[in-house]
Amino acid sequence: MPTGTRLVQVAAGKLFSLALAADGTAYAWGDNASGQLGNSTTASSQVPVAVSLPTGGRFVQVAAGQLHALALAADGSLYAWGGNASGQLGNGTTAPSTAPVPVSQGAARPAPASCRWPLAPRIRWPWPPMVASTPGATTPAASWATPPTPAAVRRWP
Repeated sequence: MPTGTRLVQVAAGKLFSLALAADGTAYAWGDNASGQLGNSTTASSQVPVAVSLPTGGRFVQVAAGQLHALALAADGSLYAWGGNASGQLGNGTTAPSTAPVPVSQGAARPAPASCRWPLAPRIRWPWPPMVASTPGATTPAASWATPPTPAAVRRWP
């Protein structure tokens, strides 16, 4: 991506990543075996490459699945590309696409991005850390506790 590009959103799939620039251009990098970089090839890239934009298109939001990606255009159209074994591109086929294709359901409304694997605030961390009271023993120094959650992290139900 050009130096000085201002990014407004990022997303991560399985072995590939996406970034959305303020000008509406989407960039992708990483594995591309299923066309998930959206640049009309299946060549993987270790540096960001521009996703093929529909003519006159401008993306306002991106999301990444395991082997596919989605982008919402400024006009409300939804596009998908990459792996499609289960029809996840929404274009009525199960053929993969190396470039964005319109999702058949028509226009969509922007909604907050979500993550397939949300942050897990309920994971229990050993805090304070485990200590050995005698050589060879493994007794906890205290009971398990949940570490404090930063204010910027939203707790998921």
